[in-house]
Amino acid sequence: MAQAYPTTRRLHIVIADTGIGVWESFRQSDSAAARQRAKTESDALKMAVEKLVTSKTSKHSGYGLFVVRRLAELNGGRMRITSGRTTWETPAQRKPPSGRRSELTPFTRHLPWNGTEVSLMIDLNAPLPLLEVYKELGPPDRAEDFVV
Repeated sequence: MAQAYPTTRRLHIVIADTGIGVWESFRQSDSAAARQRAKTESDALKMAVEKLVTSKTSKHSGYGLFVVRRLAELNGGRMRITSGRTTWETPAQRKPPSGRRSELTPFTRHLPWNGTEVSLMIDLNAPLPLLEVYKELGPPDRAEDFVV
């Protein structure tokens, strides 16, 4: 789903699936290190947006959600990922009314949903520096990273 907001010059994109969810994907991973790190849903969501982290050991490189997160951060937009009972968000660009950042938390808990939803809010007045993000990734370690 995508929706443009011409007045505020924002673009909201949401992609959702009804699969097993992020935490379960890490729990079923063929990587022992990934299984060990993903002790909670919050751990799994944090891992999912890290550079080169994936629950798969072949034909997946951990680029996708990292790229989306970095684009949101560099653009001044927002990213949210919801899976299971937990939602993770990029840090707010603005301080809460009290002015204390300690009130901000990247996680919220809610009723469960078995799939995964990724939401991206882009500021259309700011650049979307895809090339800069790909430079952060560096060259692929394996040629298979780009095989369809």
